[in-house]
Amino acid sequence: MQELGIPVVDLHAHIQPKVEEFQLPKNCHFKGEGYDYMGAFLAENILRQLTN
Repeated sequence: MQELGIPVVDLHAHIQPKVEEFQLPKNCHFKGEGYDYMGAFLAENILRQLTN
């Protein structure tokens, strides 16, 4: 992606420090707060790309 100039948002790296707080136990899904946290991060990155 970098070679082609395509922006990448590393959501995994962003959520990893808080995964135990936001991920449901023994599950691949997240609590509502986790989705809010990830959504805010993604929205911020999308808006940054749109304004560049």
